[in-house]
Amino acid sequence: MSRNTIVKIAIAAAVLGVAVLIVAFASGKQGTATSSPQKLPSNSRVTVKAGETELTLSKQDQSTLALETVQLAASSHQQEATAAAVILPAEKLLTLEGSASLAKANVKKARATLEMTRKEFERLKKLYDDHQNVAEKTLEAQRAAMQIADADLVAAKDAVQLQEDTVRQQWGAAVARWMTSDAEQMKRVLGQQELLVQVTFDSTTDSTTVAPRRLWLTLPGGGRVEASYVSGFPQIDPRFQHGSSLYIVAARAGLVPGLNLSASWANGGRTKGVLVPGKAVLWWQGKAWAYVQTGATTFVRREVSTEMPVDDGYFVTSNFATGDRVVTGGAQLMLSEESRPPAAAGGDDDDD
Repeated sequence: MSRNTIVKIAIAAAVLGVAVLIVAFASGKQGTATSSPQKLPSNSRVTVKAGETELTLSKQDQSTLALETVQLAASSHQQEATAAAVILPAEKLLTLEGSASLAKANVKKARATLEMTRKEFERLKKLYDDHQNVAEKTLEAQRAAMQIADADLVAAKDAVQLQEDTVRQQWGAAVARWMTSDAEQMKRVLGQQELLVQVTFDSTTDSTTVAPRRLWLTLPGGGRVEASYVSGFPQIDPRFQHGSSLYIVAARAGLVPGLNLSASWANGGRTKGVLVPGKAVLWWQGKAWAYVQTGATTFVRREVSTEMPVDDGYFVTSNFATGDRVVTGGAQLMLSEESRPPAAAGGDDDDD
């Protein structure tokens, strides 16, 4: 066999080997693509019907997204009125309490002095009446001392009354009573175990006659805390020009002087509707939404009104009805599927 013939055979064998490797590589790639997890179809399944966005998901898709749903039950909600509220600082009250304490101490001192001078006057007068060695001048001097002590007591009592009037004018009658009587309530307020809250009603509310005995303060981070009525409040919130009432609330984290809150209380009958659980609610474009299952494979995204928040979700009177099934697990994944760009025309979702 010639040298040229041997070279040609070697070249042909090399070309055949390369072809076999190319075929093997292509077969391996095809096998890998077939065994990889299958993506959900593109958002060609998203349609808009009657102004609502509908998402179609097969049973397999629902399983892939681990969807969970819950059926809405009929519920009712107490109608409420609202008002502006602000937690009041206690510094001025603490200053007034200091002045009141001093005035009350002066009353005790004046009363003790008067009692002492009275006893001494009575002793001297008895001796004088018994013709013992007590000069009339001495008796009259003690009488004068007793009258001075009595006048000091009257002045001290007037000072206490003045302090009480000052507190009443600034904080209302109840707080004034607490201060002058050394009430435990006053000690709790000054010790910041409880906080005073000014609630300002609108012009349609007569706070002196219809202020609720109890109301709820909505906390900045969510949730509500109960506050109790104290009395009418003689100060005006500079933001408003309406009547105010004073309430008291137990101190807790997040409640600090100067904090503006919303107060609400039962006002009117109960409204019928449904409760959309918080775990069904997702936020998109600044609004709250929930998916409602409308068929075996269809889901509609509907807006959730947040006007009536409750402890575990939102009470709504529209867009949702008793018996509706809302998605409580996998809703965020559904929104992601809904927002996924559609596949290119004539293409598919697999990478080449």
